[in-house]
Amino acid sequence: MIDDEVPKSFALAVGHVCGVIAVGMVALSVFAISSFYQKPSVALFVVTAIAFALSGLFLRWAGALTGFWDTRGRLAVPKLVYSALGALFVAVIVLRVAFAVASPPTSVADGSLFLIGIACAAALAYCCYLAYNRFR
Repeated sequence: MIDDEVPKSFALAVGHVCGVIAVGMVALSVFAISSFYQKPSVALFVVTAIAFALSGLFLRWAGALTGFWDTRGRLAVPKLVYSALGALFVAVIVLRVAFAVASPPTSVADGSLFLIGIACAAALAYCCYLAYNRFR
């Protein structure tokens, strides 16, 4: 392995998983667009935009991981995407903590779900930070 490359078999497996997720997001995008044309709403527009953006992101990641696009020496998507995702995850953490302060968890199950959600959002925000700082 050179530098910090992962084994090709692992990259291919993760790339194919990203491809499957991308196909699902494309299907969700088509369904959301057809639903939006039948009954437009702001919430459905937001869901449609998010599904469309995620389908493009996962398609790009799948292509980069399977070797379809050559991304040596650069990120698969622009740094702006990673900074926006990181900001989104930090906003999720802040909102979730604010909601927990306003209405604290009432059971151990609710509390554990809260902690798991905060930990996952923090891990994803940190991964976005690492990706943003990968190539200077």
